[in-house]
Amino acid sequence: MISPLVGAPFLEISIENPFNGKIYPEDGKVLAVMDTGYEGFLMLPEDVFEFLGFDELDLEERRLLLPNGNFITSRGTYGIVRVGDFKCEGFIETSNVDELILGVEFLSGFRITLDYCIKRLEIYKC
Repeated sequence: MISPLVGAPFLEISIENPFNGKIYPEDGKVLAVMDTGYEGFLMLPEDVFEFLGFDELDLEERRLLLPNGNFITSRGTYGIVRVGDFKCEGFIETSNVDELILGVEFLSGFRITLDYCIKRLEIYKC
């Protein structure tokens, strides 16, 4: 998949709760920032997490260390992320965030080329 690159690297994704079939967004895709400082799979704002019904499932709590040395608590469960024609399963969590964040656990399944000179991002499944 090849995307135009504008500023921070983003991917167009959709998210699915495999336990109830809910998909976000219901039509189309949403932008998620790629963050190599986040070691998890996918972090969602609480309203998106609740829209998908993940909050109704048995949730695991995690304690995450931030770059500034502070800790936050997240809660999450397993779900599906779709990017292009690819479907990936992993731990989807929520905390006090404003954007969708794809972490290293998600990105490790892909070969990603960022070319800021021509403003292009290429992503292929490993």
